[in-house]
Amino acid sequence: MPRFYPAGLSPRVKFIILTGLTLAPLAGILLFVLVFVYIPIFDAMDAVTAETVNDMVPLHRLQMTLQRAELPPRRYLLTGNRQERDDFIRLAEQVDRAFVAVSRSHSRLSGSSLRLKEARVQWDEAEHEARSLLSRSVGADLPNAVVALGRFDASVARAAEALDAYHRAIHRHILHQFERSRDLKERGILLVTFALGLAVVLGIGGSFLLTRDRRSLEASALHDPLTGLYNRRGLEEKLAEAVNTPIVADRQHFALVVFDADRFKEVNDTHGHQAGDEVLRAIGRIVSGHLRASDFVGRLGGDEFMIALNDVAPEQVFPLADRIRRAVAEGPLVHAEGKAIMMTVTMGCASYPEDAETINALVAAADEALYVAKRLGRNRVVIYSASRGAQTPTEAIAVE
Repeated sequence: MPRFYPAGLSPRVKFIILTGLTLAPLAGILLFVLVFVYIPIFDAMDAVTAETVNDMVPLHRLQMTLQRAELPPRRYLLTGNRQERDDFIRLAEQVDRAFVAVSRSHSRLSGSSLRLKEARVQWDEAEHEARSLLSRSVGADLPNAVVALGRFDASVARAAEALDAYHRAIHRHILHQFERSRDLKERGILLVTFALGLAVVLGIGGSFLLTRDRRSLEASALHDPLTGLYNRRGLEEKLAEAVNTPIVADRQHFALVVFDADRFKEVNDTHGHQAGDEVLRAIGRIVSGHLRASDFVGRLGGDEFMIALNDVAPEQVFPLADRIRRAVAEGPLVHAEGKAIMMTVTMGCASYPEDAETINALVAAADEALYVAKRLGRNRVVIYSASRGAQTPTEAIAVE
């Protein structure tokens, strides 16, 4: 017989740990999405918006320089001062550089290339008219100078109008980016909320699935597939639980009955293993039908079984065990090939704490009583006595 050890972690603790391990990947995935997807996306969107805002700076610089470039030709027409021509040339160069800067920033925007090109064309015409005006002698050719100034002002006005239209396009683009960023953030919040809700639902659903799977696994791991009784592992766990119950802890009585099917090998040899399996199932049904709700039975392997009787005095063990022995022997268990198969069982019993102080010792005592019962002729119940059975197996008390 194997040693029986106290149970380890309780099923509840195992279930909690397994549930935590199931939810941990979901939490990890959610955290990964939040840190590496959600935040970078909207940080990037904010950066795009900031870039778009920065694109306004070159445009503002261009518009302001264009306004300053309007003044020298007008002052030259009034004063005829040659310094105004040098000022215009300097400002014209600044306008040209500002156009280049705006063109570069324009590559990140959409839509307004025609307006920017139109503004540049108008500025080129205005610059041509201004240079023509500044090359004239105002006093000698005032009428033509006035006409040239008018054409200059008209071209500058058209360039400014085109730049204003370009400015409005950028402004609309900025507003669109802000609205898009805000909408995406709101959607992101909804997605994260949905993901959290989904994680909770999956966690709860996973808990139910784990509970169902745990019960199924426990049933398959702790029960004998042939008879449906507890298997060896199931008996170990049940006995470990029984020893730690208040009934046993308060030194109340507990008994084990170990029994074999007599000459079971002959059934397999004569009628086949299928008939033998039916016999084992029938024995399991008969034994289970004669037990109380607090008792349990299991199949240790082969034709060997074990019964645990809770809260029974030593003098009550024999009547309970013998009733089961007689029920098995009373009638045919199965029919094979038209023949009834009869079967008897031999039982060895030991009581706690009278015969042993531990489960392992109690199992050994019941095994010893079973060994004596077989020596005495089978189909009987032998009750172990600690006062005499501890000396030699032959001193166990045989009760027929």
